[in-house]
Amino acid sequence: MIKTYRHFGLIVLFNTENGKTAFFHDNVKTIKTKEIPGFHQPINCKTTESDYKTFYLGFNISNKCNLNCKYCFRSNKTTFIPTVSYIKEKVTAFLNAHPGVKKLFLDLSGDGEPLLKLDLIKEIATLCQELKVVYQIDIIPMLISNGVLLTPQIVKFLQVNLVLFGVSFDGTKAYHDLMRNHTYDIVSQNLLAIKENDYVGVSMTLSPLFNDDIVSCYLNMLKHAPTVAIRFQRSINQDDYSFHRIATRVKQGYFELVDLLIAQVKEDNYQLLFSILNGDDYFGKLLIRLLTNTPVDGPCEGHLARFSYLEDQVYPCAAASEEG
Repeated sequence: MIKTYRHFGLIVLFNTENGKTAFFHDNVKTIKTKEIPGFHQPINCKTTESDYKTFYLGFNISNKCNLNCKYCFRSNKTTFIPTVSYIKEKVTAFLNAHPGVKKLFLDLSGDGEPLLKLDLIKEIATLCQELKVVYQIDIIPMLISNGVLLTPQIVKFLQVNLVLFGVSFDGTKAYHDLMRNHTYDIVSQNLLAIKENDYVGVSMTLSPLFNDDIVSCYLNMLKHAPTVAIRFQRSINQDDYSFHRIATRVKQGYFELVDLLIAQVKEDNYQLLFSILNGDDYFGKLLIRLLTNTPVDGPCEGHLARFSYLEDQVYPCAAASEEG
């Protein structure tokens, strides 16, 4: 089934069978879908307004980091750091233009480690509460941290200021330490010390250097947070390495994961399944698409409900802004 939307001056096609998305200017009268990869049936351009009610606006608040992870995209990091007045201007303009929005997340992740900007986070959290009163909708700041600075004091600061947070945590000690400067022990300790972690998630980046097995990664992440995700590295230099070298291991790992999930569900154990479905896990997104026949959104997918601001430009995610 192909769904169509008219959104931000664009006609958007979404194929619910394979997750493919295509964009066209809204002055197009005829679209030959047979010529578009992933679309093989004719369609007219009668569309409806976007039915998304939850949106994510990204603001890159830090271009500095306390780590140097192997797959980091911040080599071309921007020097632009938004002020609170800049963020207020963009958020109010967006909400005034889209009165149907019911919930808005401000994603403060980007080039660097956001916890290096605690003062700015505090100001943005206060702004969210002020705008929540004005627009009568939930406006929620959120961020992804590498977890090194996530001490109990910082956790309390974030929770008191109603800031949602997740942690980049690469599965097992062997893989995490390989990719993230041997920081597994401190990040694990910080995660396990969080007493109220109902809204905490961890996410692993799967790169061509992956040296462990998929199931072990999921199970170990689940010991640290109730929501888990594995996502593929956003971009790689094909001259250096390729996913082909780990394809067999990864494919076998997901077969084993499916077997495990089936066995657990038969025993009425849904913990791992729900932890995967509730996050930004790529396999979880696939399951949702297959089971519900609906589009699902995620950062870095150029989705209709996610945008990142950089000066006067708008990008589908922080990583895309690095490509100009």
